[in-house]
Amino acid sequence: MTNDERQTQHQSAAHWFTKQGMLPEAIHHTLAAREIDDAAQFIQQAAHPTFMRGEHQTLQRWLAALPEEMVRSQSKLALYQGWLYFIGGQIDKAAAFAEAADTTFPADAPPVLRGRLDCLQAWIALHQDSAETAVSLAQSAIHNLGDSDNQFRMLAAMVLGEAHDMMGDTQAAVMAYRDGARMVMAMDDTISSQLVLLRLASGRNIAGQW
Repeated sequence: MTNDERQTQHQSAAHWFTKQGMLPEAIHHTLAAREIDDAAQFIQQAAHPTFMRGEHQTLQRWLAALPEEMVRSQSKLALYQGWLYFIGGQIDKAAAFAEAADTTFPADAPPVLRGRLDCLQAWIALHQDSAETAVSLAQSAIHNLGDSDNQFRMLAAMVLGEAHDMMGDTQAAVMAYRDGARMVMAMDDTISSQLVLLRLASGRNIAGQW
């Protein structure tokens, strides 16, 4: 099989998987066919569900297959690349991609997408010891997320609580952790629930509420 024939085969497979709504498979074949623009479009569609399933290595592999400038120039791709770097402890790189996402953020994007970016920027600010900035960004994230994204709302509540803790405002921290606990209960996520409740218990103990 020649390279042209192999590329045509991948293009046909990508088209078929796209029609079936099977984005991961479509992305695989689109990348193999070197159809980078189409691959970027599919990755944007698949990024959030893939991230939420915890398939971070898969998402990172997809993003790494794209030119870095393309990732930086498309806010949704830059956002999730930023989150992946943050989770991996690469705060400076996370901050760079969060800034890229902010710079290219479309005016007509849904508020929930803005909320996910605010949440990332809040966590970055916290790790840079900018507690006041983290509070402001976390509050913006909670406002933009509303009730449409419990997991990111929980992450925003957690960083808000951590930032208030850093500033010595235990009462405000407890309120934020309580909001996070409410989000976790709605998700039925045992691990996250234990984490949030532990922080809530710690804050309430310090505040003398037990």
